[in-house]
Amino acid sequence: MMYQDKNDITEGIDGVIWQSIEKAIDSNNLETFKTLNDFVVDVLLLSSRNKSLEHYSRYINFFSSYYYNSYLKKKDSITYNKFYRYVTTNSARHLNEFISYIVPYNEKDIEQANEENLSISNVFLYKSYCTFSRMIYMMIRNSDTELFDYVINEYDRIDPLNKYLFYNLKFEIRTNSSRLSPAELEKSKRLYGCVKYFDEYKRHGILGLRYWAIYLYKLKLNDLASTRKFLDGLIMKVDSQEIVSDLLYLRHSPNYNYFEWSSWDYKERLSGKIYKPPNVNDWLTFGFVVDLLKEKEIPLYINDLKRLELDEIQINDIPFFADKVRENIAIIKNDTEFWKSILGYDNELDFERRADKINNYFEDLRYETITSKERSIAEEPLDLDKIKDFENYIGEVWKQNLAIGALFLSRGNVEKSSEVINFIGQEIFPNNLKRIFLKSNSDSIFNIGDVSGMIARWVDDAFFSLVFVEEIDPIVNENIKKVIDDSINWLESKGQKPNVIILSSFDGHSDVLVFDEDFKWKQQLDHEAKNKYLLGTYKDIDIYTSYSELISNKIIVADFEKAFKMRFATANQWFDNMLKVDVEMITDIEAERIYQSNPKRWMRGNKNVELSKEESIILIKNSVHLVIGSFNEFDIIDKDAFIIGTTQSSIQTDLSKV
Repeated sequence: MMYQDKNDITEGIDGVIWQSIEKAIDSNNLETFKTLNDFVVDVLLLSSRNKSLEHYSRYINFFSSYYYNSYLKKKDSITYNKFYRYVTTNSARHLNEFISYIVPYNEKDIEQANEENLSISNVFLYKSYCTFSRMIYMMIRNSDTELFDYVINEYDRIDPLNKYLFYNLKFEIRTNSSRLSPAELEKSKRLYGCVKYFDEYKRHGILGLRYWAIYLYKLKLNDLASTRKFLDGLIMKVDSQEIVSDLLYLRHSPNYNYFEWSSWDYKERLSGKIYKPPNVNDWLTFGFVVDLLKEKEIPLYINDLKRLELDEIQINDIPFFADKVRENIAIIKNDTEFWKSILGYDNELDFERRADKINNYFEDLRYETITSKERSIAEEPLDLDKIKDFENYIGEVWKQNLAIGALFLSRGNVEKSSEVINFIGQEIFPNNLKRIFLKSNSDSIFNIGDVSGMIARWVDDAFFSLVFVEEIDPIVNENIKKVIDDSINWLESKGQKPNVIILSSFDGHSDVLVFDEDFKWKQQLDHEAKNKYLLGTYKDIDIYTSYSELISNKIIVADFEKAFKMRFATANQWFDNMLKVDVEMITDIEAERIYQSNPKRWMRGNKNVELSKEESIILIKNSVHLVIGSFNEFDIIDKDAFIIGTTQSSIQTDLSKV
């Protein structure tokens, strides 16, 4: 069980140790640092042995912080150079050792296919890889090449034996699937699904860092020499087909802060201000395009399509991915002189040849074939029962993910209004989705439920975007309980009666909070919970959680009904009278309009076979016009009836400066 006991006597020691380490760095005292670091390593060894994730997560982060703090000191004074070189190389070596030998899979767990234990090992691996990635990210951000070769060599040397296990299983599944019994094949697939992460995390870490280095060069924040240095070291030892698979997966990763990419930034931001960091999908895709253009012979072949092993979501993303690839090639083409040294092409014709092959590949991927089945689908009418089933499915997923909206509804501080025009949702034309709405289709599984779940979370985002824009001095402390207590006291001093606490799902399960004697889980409460996001109560005040990124490290304490109101539009034909779900066929007129808007987009199919206009229209009509969303607006009624708190540790404060 990976949770901290409420009687843990080590609580808070990590903060004390970190303060001592900071003092050792500030005073350039290497011997004291070594002693403290030995303690950190001992704690990590013990934590990994006892599967104590909370302790491990705290202390593994120290290694990247060592680098950052010593780099700043070295930057100001050459006298810190010895210290900087020691902690940087030492951190890289320790991270290599922990990933290679301390936290990987236990042989017994592999032999017994113990999925639970292997999954726990994957969490420890991810935390370790994430710290290593953060350290290298800082080096790239700082354009620090002094010890980059050493650090990236330690990353590259991570024990390959675990990787061989991954490849052996993958090979067995691909080549011997017909020889294995169904039970053996299923066992191999499940084991592969557990152990693949050792190599996948390593590969994804390099992928993100490589494409980030390209992005900083694009912004002209790193020069050509340092960028070449970084790219020469950040080598991905996979073929381009696997990278295509990775990109299509990462563009829709269920982990919104995978490898902390969503928080990566290229400049310092003012504290307390809301801003939008670089879009992860944008810089990943741009870096991918630059990498492809660097190849003299682009290793992409449409006959290898099956190797991509894409799921429905990734397949549906191919048209949008292809569009972004084309857009990024156009951006690079407009500044070929700037990119020539990175791409290494001989002349303009060489660049055009590479660009054309990439664009053609993705167009072929987009329109692989027009079959007789697709012709039939284009003409078949939609089945009303299938549409109703879809509406109910999408509606239930939306309802299950509605956190803040459900909170307002349960509290009653809402107002129905036909004047609400703020639509929170999506209008899309998902490729090849029409088939699931046909009577001839026996498959009732809908693979875009995550869209409605995402839209429900956008309702949370809309509320938080309003609240956090307010010019309110937040209550700040690294202790979440202290932030909540101070917020309650502040409101009560204003004559308010706080009755709701809102915080992130991660912070909501903080040991400091849930093990406090004043906290009660919702299962302990007498009344039936009206909202699945009700976590419990603290001092008899209801605590609600949200998965929105905007609430990360923030806490809202409020007299909720007095502070806020939600206004929303309704209609009898909508799900629960609130969620609009419209599914409509693409008519001939609409298909013609879509085609005419960009005819060249529909002109190339599989194996360089050109599609006629008629075939293009058929392909378009295999889609549907889909609208999913609700109409919501939020109001702040009383600014004195709520307060915003922020949790931030001393270590996080240091890292936030990066």
